Amino acid sequence: MAGNMVALGALTLAPRPEYRKPKVKNEHPAYGVINNGFFDQNDKFWHPGQMLYFDGEPSQNLFPLNKLAYDKMQTFLDKLDVMGEEVAKKNKKTYVRQPRQEWSEDEEMDLPQIEHVMGVPRKESNAEIR
Repeated sequence: MAGNMVALGALTLAPRPEYRKPKVKNEHPAYGVINNGFFDQNDKFWHPGQMLYFDGEPSQNLFPLNKLAYDKMQTFLDKLDVMGEEVAKKNKKTYVRQPRQEWSEDEEMDLPQIEHVMGVPRKESNAEIR
């Protein structure tokens, strides 16, 4: 075995690499897939944690990785807000606008964590059994 890696059959326990912001091209909107995954225009399923270039209308299961994607996401969230406000007005209810994160070229944006693993809600933390 090499270094401090432990082999357990088909599994290996290697030190977790430090997170680095992915390098993406700026010619097309780039997204990270979050939440429950994403089906693109070709019905290909993209799993949470994968990244893709996508020129179509984003969804709430995508997270912008460059400024082009961020701008497209803001337009999409504006559209959701307009539709949500219309429905709320008809039903005489109050509408809460979609949450937004400011874009920053200098800092890493907080990539949302996966909410569900294989359909089971993710726990905040698990206690170690001793």
